[in-house]
Amino acid sequence: MGGMMIFGVIMMLFGLLVVVGIILVAVWAGTQLFKRAEPTTVAAARGDDPLTILQRRYAGGEITREDYERMRRELTGSAQ
Repeated sequence: MGGMMIFGVIMMLFGLLVVVGIILVAVWAGTQLFKRAEPTTVAAARGDDPLTILQRRYAGGEITREDYERMRRELTGSAQ
């Protein structure tokens, strides 16, 4: 009878570990999603001007050279 009780306790602990693991994976996934959106948001919150944000996005590989040039022309109003 004591063996069955120990088995039950072990199974309960295993179930608890599974639930905690699922919660940890969900929290980790959430932080990874928001980490990708963070640079532009943080830069905007710091009050950086749009050209600085654009340069950071280009340097970080978020946008292509063509996108960078087009957006830079739109922001500066130059046909260069």
